[in-house]
Amino acid sequence: MWKNVKKIVSSAAVIAGILLFILLLAGRKGTDPSNPMEKEADPSRMYQTASVLAMDQSVLEGIANANIQTQAGEEQTEEEQKEEEKKEEQSEEQTEEEQQREDGEENGENPGMEAQVPGLNSDSLSGLLPLISHNPGKNNSGSGSGEQGEIQNPGEGDGEGEGTVPGEPDQNPDPSAEWFVTSILDQDTIEIPEYPFTITLTEAGKNLSVVSRSLEVNGELRSCGYEDTAVLKEGSNQVRVTLQFQNNSGKRFRQSKEYTLYYVPENRYGIFVRNVKTGVMIEGDLTVREETMTLEVWAKKGGKDVEPKVRLNGESISKGEDGYYGLRLNPGQNALQLSAGYGQNKITKSLTLTYAMDEFTLRMESPSISEEIVAEQFNGTSWAFYEADSSEFSFRVSCPNTGEGRITQVTVGSGNQSYTPQPNASGYRTIDLYAAGETPIRVDFLDEAGQAWYYLWNITYKRNYTPPDREPVINMNLTDGQEVTSAEYILTVDAHDYRANPIYDIQVKINGTEVSSSGISGIAQQYHLPLQAGENELEVTAADKEQYQKTEIRTIYYLPDQSVTASLYVSVDVLGLGTLIREPQVTVPGNTTIARLVVDRLAAYGIESVYSGTPESSGFYLKRMNRPGTFAGAYIPEWEKQFLTEHGYTFDDPLEVDPDSLGEFDYTKGSGWMITLNDYYIGEGMGTHCVEDGDVIRIQFTLALGADIGVDPDSGIYG
Repeated sequence: MWKNVKKIVSSAAVIAGILLFILLLAGRKGTDPSNPMEKEADPSRMYQTASVLAMDQSVLEGIANANIQTQAGEEQTEEEQKEEEKKEEQSEEQTEEEQQREDGEENGENPGMEAQVPGLNSDSLSGLLPLISHNPGKNNSGSGSGEQGEIQNPGEGDGEGEGTVPGEPDQNPDPSAEWFVTSILDQDTIEIPEYPFTITLTEAGKNLSVVSRSLEVNGELRSCGYEDTAVLKEGSNQVRVTLQFQNNSGKRFRQSKEYTLYYVPENRYGIFVRNVKTGVMIEGDLTVREETMTLEVWAKKGGKDVEPKVRLNGESISKGEDGYYGLRLNPGQNALQLSAGYGQNKITKSLTLTYAMDEFTLRMESPSISEEIVAEQFNGTSWAFYEADSSEFSFRVSCPNTGEGRITQVTVGSGNQSYTPQPNASGYRTIDLYAAGETPIRVDFLDEAGQAWYYLWNITYKRNYTPPDREPVINMNLTDGQEVTSAEYILTVDAHDYRANPIYDIQVKINGTEVSSSGISGIAQQYHLPLQAGENELEVTAADKEQYQKTEIRTIYYLPDQSVTASLYVSVDVLGLGTLIREPQVTVPGNTTIARLVVDRLAAYGIESVYSGTPESSGFYLKRMNRPGTFAGAYIPEWEKQFLTEHGYTFDDPLEVDPDSLGEFDYTKGSGWMITLNDYYIGEGMGTHCVEDGDVIRIQFTLALGADIGVDPDSGIYG
């Protein structure tokens, strides 16, 4: 009898369970429950399905970690079967229970659960909800909000052209479809640095071939497997999982999922803050242009939530009903202090929030400039230097504000040489700086009120390397180790660039002291070198217009109180009189000026020198030579007449000859006595040059400012 009663009760329970299951199934079809995990199923996580909601609270309390597996339900059913076998009353009940389990599996539910919750009602459901709720915002779909990660459009990956789905050659894969899911929970917090995860292909992803898998953690990229581990740093971590796919046509497509994970070690505190409006984590000081801010602040001790403390400018800020912290900022800097925990492990984060109330700024970023220009500086100018081995210069300008201000024009150069460089994808513009002088960069912009302004940056470039094939060539009248007898030696230097153009940017140093040029003759520049007895170090540097430069170093020796031997020639070839004085060797004391040598040697031949200044001064000028009968028979040869005519000089023919005197302005407006030293025209008075051993001195009469006696008016070189 008792066996029959038991059978009746068991049958009634089974029938009631079946009816309850049908009612739940009907309700599920009518309203699909909100389940953020349905989209990306993960067998390692607990999901909010109808079967889970059907669990009794007592059953949940007996589960260690809410990892509800299908196998667990099966094992529980087998235990019940064993009990029924002992009682030899299993056949009908077991068959009905197995049928219920199979029905649950077909509907994607956990088997064996509904049968264990007799008498389930709405009250028991409401009591279960707090036990299975997730942290707000946590999901395993990526992108931090449960949305799909970044998808590269078909045909824009590593392949070329349009991609096709295998078996459908005329179609591209659906870019809105999920091709894979991961087990990573966005916004998850863990207590150890190792975060294991899995990658699972969806049905859409299985239709494509996987080319590569990559994991990026805080900017560090590596390949990964379908089962892998992300190693996190303490605090906030940005994680991206990317899979590259390929279709049958060989076209490649890429899909990524992004997550934010937090690692807070056990018994330690971590505190985090996010700008609710922008969704961006705040890691450091921030400048804003709005008076109010809304922050999400949370703290952890290990994996457990703790209550943070928020203070703004020393005043405590309470959390609002929405769970966020509302801030009202003062103009200028505001001190935000966040803290959590107590004692030794207490954590404090201090940030400065700057409220730029009406301050519109223009920003310049480059290798040599990083500055913000505020309203008081508008329509102004800045100067900067850029030193590098190349004149290539990259810069970026921006208006970092939230209003309507914008840059209207960026101009490099001035006048007809100005142009507008185009920015690249990062906003940087690349130009070639002028090697000679400043390169102006003008930025025209509108402020938030629509007022037009400009700002000017002048960039001076300094080259710090010259390749050997671009080095200038330097010529000078001193060799390394040369001995001189003049206490103030006259150095002549001419230089040209690698294109053979003359260089005038020459720096001369003697014994470390810079010496300025005292004169120029064509491309040759002259420098008076104050020498000390004995050894002297000469340094000559020439730089061309592109700032390619070369430095020559010479060691010279000054030997005082020694005589020198030179050559002296005085000639009047342009008037057919030939050479008046020829002295291949003239010996004079050291430090004797050329002017003194000329005056003394002319006197030795009975020729009077008429001059201005003194033979030992820069003002010495030889005007005329006088000696009875010396210049009789003077005439202009035919070659000279032709030369003068071609160069626009007028003269009387026949000449009215003064046999006793010859000097400036005789016969033409370009006549006079000229001197060359070692075949160079001297660009300053003979009284400034001292005679050196081996010098060749030529005093010649000219009718055309030296052009007719072989002095090149451009180079200053004679002969």
